[in-house]
Amino acid sequence: MKRRPLLVLLAVTVMATTILTASYAQAISSASKDAQRAFRLFVQVINAVETKYVEDVDLMDMVEYAISGMLANLDPHSAYLDEEEFREMQVRTHGAFGGLGIEISMTEGYIEIVSPIEGTPAERAGLEPKDLIVRIDGEITKGMKITEAVEKLRGEPGTSVTLTIYRAEEVRTFDVTLERAIIQVESVKHRVMGDGVGYVRITQFNENAGDGLVEAIDEMNMETGGMTGLVLDLRYNPGGLLDQAGAVADQFLEQGLVVYTSGRVKQLNDAIAATPGGAYTRGPLVVLVNNGSASASEIVAGALQDHERAVVIGDQTFGKASVQTVFPIGDADLRAGIRLTIAKYFTPKGRDIQAKGIEPDYYVEQTHDDDEIEGMGPPEMREADYRNRLKNLDETIMTEEELAAANEADAHRELPDLAEGEEMVMGPKGELVDDRQLAQALKVLKAWPKYSKTAWASGT
Repeated sequence: MKRRPLLVLLAVTVMATTILTASYAQAISSASKDAQRAFRLFVQVINAVETKYVEDVDLMDMVEYAISGMLANLDPHSAYLDEEEFREMQVRTHGAFGGLGIEISMTEGYIEIVSPIEGTPAERAGLEPKDLIVRIDGEITKGMKITEAVEKLRGEPGTSVTLTIYRAEEVRTFDVTLERAIIQVESVKHRVMGDGVGYVRITQFNENAGDGLVEAIDEMNMETGGMTGLVLDLRYNPGGLLDQAGAVADQFLEQGLVVYTSGRVKQLNDAIAATPGGAYTRGPLVVLVNNGSASASEIVAGALQDHERAVVIGDQTFGKASVQTVFPIGDADLRAGIRLTIAKYFTPKGRDIQAKGIEPDYYVEQTHDDDEIEGMGPPEMREADYRNRLKNLDETIMTEEELAAANEADAHRELPDLAEGEEMVMGPKGELVDDRQLAQALKVLKAWPKYSKTAWASGT
């Protein structure tokens, strides 16, 4: 099955250029009648455009447009990845690349440095937030696409690039030459909050997430002499690799199912179980989620909730319970890929959260500017809002009225009161930020026997 998308793309491409070799002709002849009918229709359209359209067209562009539209109409998460998108996906997944160590954004047509990453060439060179990159190796960046800028900034470790920087605070422009190095994408951030409580934020589930969590827990245990409790922050985490969701949940569980998947092709289904020896399997644990917590984040929150290992606090999650696999396609001249939805996943107790999400044990409304927790801001849509989303098994999606009612019911479950000023907690750089959800998590940990899900189950 994993070779089928490649076969389809090659077959369609060959037909589109009207160069149908014997091997592909044989493959098409062995396809189903519906597939043969679809191929004939596609060729008729290609032929009409090629011979009658008002201007010359690039046939490969047409094929890519057709594939992109076909996959986008399957569901919101299946997609065609062109060469540039395919390379960027590989970088995000592997969590390491050759570059300078800067986060950038677009500001009024210019490339602006959001922040240099600690310990990278950018930080060592003294680059600062809000610096504008006005030239890259002499090329003006005004109007340059951010993806093009990223392509120019990244490169083989050991190679150099010269940036022309405009620093508004000093009203000056200067050049700086940087040598590229291997940049590790830090997906796990941690700090000790006080009273021996640890805090871990996972920003994405790349290949480093599981190992990064273990390192963070070990470091905080060393610093505190043994943590008294832990907050796992999954807010605004859009997900990532399925196996890393299992690796993260495994650090909090001694045994039992973490997640299982179910799709049309049985060979592609999977189940992940916890193993003994996790890094933090017994201490008090609170998981923070919100409407930006999706996919792998929901797998972890759902598993810990089903096993009554943690108290989940925050907002109802995004509701993406589908699994995608990326299949490389193309040849020496085209290295692209397709991201295809192959299954849905279910929590250990068999809950289908597709287009529904994880309902927290305690709904806690956030009060601060989302940027203060280094988030991306609330998503404009939830999974349930997509027109072509996969359906939930029972399609019992919570309405706003039901969500408000659940909120009200949870308010009567005696969440600890926050005194004036207690919503201010320590931020990522030691500064105070207004974060009501995190403040409630810390209060719950201090009164853990009252809020422990194990205590609920036993009636104590």
